[in-house]
Amino acid sequence: MFHSYIEYPATELPSAIEHVTLGTSKRSKGAAGFVCYGPYHRFPAGAYTAGFDLLCLNHRPVTGEIILDVSDSGLGQLAKTNLDVRLLGADVPVFLGVDFDLSKIAERLEVRLHVSEGLIIQIDKLAIFRRNIG
Repeated sequence: MFHSYIEYPATELPSAIEHVTLGTSKRSKGAAGFVCYGPYHRFPAGAYTAGFDLLCLNHRPVTGEIILDVSDSGLGQLAKTNLDVRLLGADVPVFLGVDFDLSKIAERLEVRLHVSEGLIIQIDKLAIFRRNIG
């Protein structure tokens, strides 16, 4: 049962590109693709935020694109945003997320993080939490 907050260590989520595992974190190796996706769990209707704790380990200045999207097999795409890689530091993880609303139960919620070629991104965790709990 989902209450108000859940997190998934990056190593518990699948990856479609080559990466390095560092404890419970993943680090991309510069290839373009989905570095994390999942969790494919059931979530009740409500207002949510989902996102990842990220570091950018490229030399500065850095360019590139990070895309975060949320979908469900029965509800389709729920949210999508392009993230500015310049917002990421190399020392302290930054939470970058997107808001989405579920009008009904999501049976297989998927949150995906896509990185463009050349980016070295470290992902510590995926967090999903309810907004406007009253």
